[in-house]
Amino acid sequence: MGFWIPELLLGFYSPVPGDPPANTIFFFKALCVVSALRWISLRPRKHSRRLRVTIFTDNQNSVNIFSSLCAAPNYNLLLRTAVDNLIAHNVDLRVLHVRGEDNYVADAISRQRFSDAIARAPGLTIQDFTPPREPLGAVSS
Repeated sequence: MGFWIPELLLGFYSPVPGDPPANTIFFFKALCVVSALRWISLRPRKHSRRLRVTIFTDNQNSVNIFSSLCAAPNYNLLLRTAVDNLIAHNVDLRVLHVRGEDNYVADAISRQRFSDAIARAPGLTIQDFTPPREPLGAVSS
């Protein structure tokens, strides 16, 4: 999984646990959206006003579930984690679609092609991230 913040030239990578079956790629794309949301929500802010966040993804199913907050039952933990984050941190979220060919840097990061990502975004720094545990079925403490 990978996402990046173009304005900060900052990328994030996390391996997908195990060798997931092909039909779970949508779950991990949506989990990456939740991870990006969590990262931006936890950044220090200079003001207490509502934060407006736009996240781009090349996965239309992710756009749909975050726009409607409606999905199959096995995605409910994912959506609940996102909504809890939105409420707790006073965030408005919009998830928009970007064509796959225009999502090159995030795609390269997610495939561990870091040199390709840096070639497209010179100066890019890539860090590891750990996705939220709750959508994976972990009990929060």
